[in-house]
Amino acid sequence: MAKKTITYNGVEMTEDWPAKIEASQRQLHYTVAGRAFLRVRFGEEDPRWGERPCRDCGVLKGQFHVIGCEYERCPACGKDFAGGCTCKIDEIQES
Repeated sequence: MAKKTITYNGVEMTEDWPAKIEASQRQLHYTVAGRAFLRVRFGEEDPRWGERPCRDCGVLKGQFHVIGCEYERCPACGKDFAGGCTCKIDEIQES
């Protein structure tokens, strides 16, 4: 059975996704090898990003990506999660 879709912040998504966006805003850092790193907000990764919502997780410029979003930049190594980051981030390993 398909999940119901809604429009949230101008983006169509499944009805459960806004809660994931909101929960991700409360996760201010990631922990790598016992060290806390402040997360990178959407639009800070690249100055060209943020004119439209994130194409993977739907957040707006200035918000944190949904945890595990492939376009989020790792604050420890600086690489995108889908583009070469191999860091073991405690908060993502747990989710």
